[in-house]
Amino acid sequence: MRCRHCLISIGILLYLLLTWSALTYTLFRWSPVHPRIVRFFYGMMAPYQENSVNNMDIVAEGKTPQGTWVVIDLHPYFLQSPSERVFHALLLSFRARGKQAGQHAYDRLSAEIRRLEEERGREYAEVRLFFEEWPASPEGFTALRTPLFIKQLSPLDAL
Repeated sequence: MRCRHCLISIGILLYLLLTWSALTYTLFRWSPVHPRIVRFFYGMMAPYQENSVNNMDIVAEGKTPQGTWVVIDLHPYFLQSPSERVFHALLLSFRARGKQAGQHAYDRLSAEIRRLEEERGREYAEVRLFFEEWPASPEGFTALRTPLFIKQLSPLDAL
């Protein structure tokens, strides 16, 4: 019984230490524990991470055989809500490994979108990805998503 109590206490202390480390990393970008260990607990600190005053969405365009660029509907490939779709499209786990790994991940994503579009009967010579950013509005996620406010960002510059 005493051994079980000690193990539970050690587990709780370890959990608290890792959570505290993630919080210090979130607030100060410093952690007493290796960042790879803290990464999971860092995700729990989302409410304490930056709150953006801008909305953002990923956009894919395909180059037709005639040479024009057309917007590809990404809703069949990203089924989440708009903000969660952006979170997934940022490919944060790949970005954490460096710029080259992030670029490779976006290249693979655009190749996969191109392949899926071909299966739907839409052939593109190439697919390019970028993010659009615009000011947030109390009237809704896309209320100010107009050419006047939109700023285009390369995938690795978005964030």
